[in-house]
Amino acid sequence: MNANNLNTLKALKEAMSYNLEIYFKINGKQYMILPDPKTGILEDGWLLVCENSLLKKGSTFDIFNYKINGQLLKDIWPEVKDVEM
Repeated sequence: MNANNLNTLKALKEAMSYNLEIYFKINGKQYMILPDPKTGILEDGWLLVCENSLLKKGSTFDIFNYKINGQLLKDIWPEVKDVEM
């Protein structure tokens, strides 16, 4: 899987299904979506981190519906820059 292809929410969800760590920037801040090392359940075991601070822990639904700068991550994902895995 190529990070350049992660411009849709469907592609992001697919990358997460492989338990991949995903790094991206929004407004110059570094964010990460990481598998939670304490759980083996793919659907419920995710961490959303910004610059070493835990923002959200939960399911893919919880992560996608987290608000960054007042907007849901799932709504702004197509505009996210500098995506890496």
